[in-house]
Amino acid sequence: YKIAVLENIKDNKYKYVLKENVDFDIEDEKEIFLNSIKLINWNTEMKSIKLAEELTKNCKTELEKIQAIYDYTTQNFIYDEEKTNLTSKYIPNIDKVLEEKKGICYDFSSMFAAMLRSQDIPTKLVKGYSKFTKNYHAWNEVYIEDLQKWVVIDTTKGSEYYHAEFENNMIEDIENFDKKYEY
Repeated sequence: YKIAVLENIKDNKYKYVLKENVDFDIEDEKEIFLNSIKLINWNTEMKSIKLAEELTKNCKTELEKIQAIYDYTTQNFIYDEEKTNLTSKYIPNIDKVLEEKKGICYDFSSMFAAMLRSQDIPTKLVKGYSKFTKNYHAWNEVYIEDLQKWVVIDTTKGSEYYHAEFENNMIEDIENFDKKYEY
């Protein structure tokens, strides 16, 4: 990583005060995707995280936990058509999404990631494009230990299909998604 401290000289002009390259090694990169971050903000006191604990309390496997949270999300939340004109500065509030029971793909994927991360399941929030939508989209990649791989899960598509009474699989074909960013 390159770390730099800059000093504002005037207007949009800056000068370097300090620059340093830092090597960072982590034993298991999946651990990065267990943390609370700005885009996936959670803590154990949040209603959505307490709900994740409740939904998974009788689950015996990781896959059962993922399925329980997926089923709850897809069956209880709807897409909010009125919320599609947000600015690029928008960041989901997962407890607000839980309370309103609706949101956009970014809301769904942020909440799903937080709930799974709270259960020690490595989960990415991914942004890019999907063959299922014309617009920029957000979904998740979840590491399933039993399969020893990352899989694509799209709770927005799952919710749309559930409410339209279409058959849908929780795990999506990665070929239908074009990842641009992951968090």
